[in-house]
Amino acid sequence: MTASAPARTIAPDEPATMAPRRPGGPGSTRAARLAPLLVVGLLAGVVGVMIGWRAAERPPPAPVDEGFVVDMIEHHRQAVQLSEFVLGASDNEAVHAIAQGVISDQRYEIGWMESWLTSHGIARPQPDPDRLSMRWMGMPVPASQMPGIIPQDEVVAFYNLDGAELDRTYLDLLIDHHVGGVHMAEYAVAHAVDPALADMAGRMAVTQQSEINDMRQLLGG
Repeated sequence: MTASAPARTIAPDEPATMAPRRPGGPGSTRAARLAPLLVVGLLAGVVGVMIGWRAAERPPPAPVDEGFVVDMIEHHRQAVQLSEFVLGASDNEAVHAIAQGVISDQRYEIGWMESWLTSHGIARPQPDPDRLSMRWMGMPVPASQMPGIIPQDEVVAFYNLDGAELDRTYLDLLIDHHVGGVHMAEYAVAHAVDPALADMAGRMAVTQQSEINDMRQLLGG
């Protein structure tokens, strides 16, 4: 029978030692789970601070820039509305081509302008014919009287047309509408502060002038 080793006693001033934890034990598992959350939290904090700095550094948009975007969104909406109607009511392929181009271009431009407003912390405009518009061009009028906007009674009459009369009226209305839009866009090109916005306004003016030329050709003029 072998003698057992004497029990080791710990002196009062000697620190107690704990057995090392096994790799993968409860403590290490919890740490492994918390680590990604801590990293995500730190990153979110850094991103939030950076966004706050950028928002604070961004100057408010110039009145011409904001006014043009808000008014042109509403202006575009009417052109899209008229074009969507004629696309379903007309059998004329040439008129269809014009309408499809207007819908495609102006929906894209509406999206671009709405994103521009969002990036500057400005609410998207809601349709309101009595909203004061065109102040940015020094000619404040209700939105229903913006250059090129078709009066509501003419829009209603248009919806009751068909055949060749519908096609001709659509082209006539849209030419007038585009002429007003080109006027607004060219002013923005000359006076907007944001270079990207001025560039977009220039593209609008070129596109709409080209469509005006095409529509006049269809009308024989």
